[in-house]
Amino acid sequence: MTRMMAILTSASVCALALAACGDNDTSSQAELEAAAPTPEMDADPNDLPDPAMEEDMAAVPDTAPPPALDVDEPYDPEADYGEPGARADFEFAEEGSGTAWFFETGEGVRVYALVRGMSPGGHAIHLHVTGDCSAPDFSSAGGHLGEEAGMELPDKPDDFEAGVLPDLTVGDDGSGTLNATLEFVTFSEDTERTWPMFDADGAAIVIHRYASGELPAGEDNPRIACGEIFESSL
Repeated sequence: MTRMMAILTSASVCALALAACGDNDTSSQAELEAAAPTPEMDADPNDLPDPAMEEDMAAVPDTAPPPALDVDEPYDPEADYGEPGARADFEFAEEGSGTAWFFETGEGVRVYALVRGMSPGGHAIHLHVTGDCSAPDFSSAGGHLGEEAGMELPDKPDDFEAGVLPDLTVGDDGSGTLNATLEFVTFSEDTERTWPMFDADGAAIVIHRYASGELPAGEDNPRIACGEIFESSL
């Protein structure tokens, strides 16, 4: 009887010990689960990804195109070409505004022109022999600078003119830019192969209504803008 009681007592102690161990394991697991963060309880909803935003970002190309020219802001030529030596502010017979900057280089005179508010399309643009835009039709600017160059330069065709620039192209938004170098034009140096802008009566830059080669038969190409060229570092 005594031996039987000892066996029962020992079995009861083991059973209690196992129950205690099981309770400890269950408690530890519950504590770990309670401590673990969940998106619903611990994360800030503002930090969670927005599916719509992720879809929009996926549609953006890796390389975005450059921003369009903001024609409402003044152009800063020094940002691209260094300090200019001259400029001209256009006067328009009708609508439009613009400026041309001139840079003296080892290859000639670089001309950078910016216009806005003009009619779309191509427009002939030239340097003229007189720095005077006072006439309403800008005829006071005279003829083209270096219009006799083709007759004096043996390596050029007879109709070559030193002051003729490529056509100015104006977009549908009314803005346009021109960037070209006049090889045989200088600021002041006058040689057998160059024509200076700053001689006794100066020079002007003139924009015409029609592009080169598009002038209607029997018509002159009206001058729609004129700028007197003056020395300036701005």
